Amino acid sequence: MTGSGGIGGCMLLLSVWSWDRLSVGRPRVLNERPWPHHHENLDREPTWAYLWDNVSEMTSDPMVMYRQYTAELDTLTAEQVEWEPYGSYYHIGAGMADLNHKCTEEAWFWRMRCPLICMWLVEHHQPHRVMRQFGLYQECPPQWQDTDKALHRLDRQRQRKITNWPVHHSVHVAAFIHCLEATRNAGPEEIVPRDLATFNNYLECADTGACKILDA
Repeated sequence: MTGSGGIGGCMLLLSVWSWDRLSVGRPRVLNERPWPHHHENLDREPTWAYLWDNVSEMTSDPMVMYRQYTAELDTLTAEQVEWEPYGSYYHIGAGMADLNHKCTEEAWFWRMRCPLICMWLVEHHQPHRVMRQFGLYQECPPQWQDTDKALHRLDRQRQRKITNWPVHHSVHVAAFIHCLEATRNAGPEEIVPRDLATFNNYLECADTGACKILDA
């Protein structure tokens, strides 16, 4: 609504993302509830989010906790961040013994830079901006890419007039197919591990970028 603050989207996904990486607002994990395994159907094994299935509830005043979380985030240091929440590059997901195989079966696509398409919305997948979470070399500053904000501004009236989305987004569909084929045919990709110097440069760039935003 115009004139009101808020947040939308999948709050559970956002919460799990935050809890995996930051101690701020992280709940206490309670006793793990047994998963009803279906060995004849491995697609029904738990996903990574199940690690946070049974956690303590926050019962304090929201405004009080908001101010506390803000203060904690403002003083957060690099040492307090879990930079590789899913494990090292060659052991992604190893921290969860019964992780659903669907979570890692397409790992060779994780670093594919391509358009992601869902009906009218197109987002550019930019994994080169978050390579640190894989324990890999983080280019800093990362290569700029136009996110084409115009794609996000299709009003409802225009959306109703579009009946053939594959044709409407044919350029992006073709780009995705090209990226997919190139990734499949490329073979093993060279892995460049991170080092302390590049990581420090990454932190310095991030800090400088934050300062520029505040100055603006």
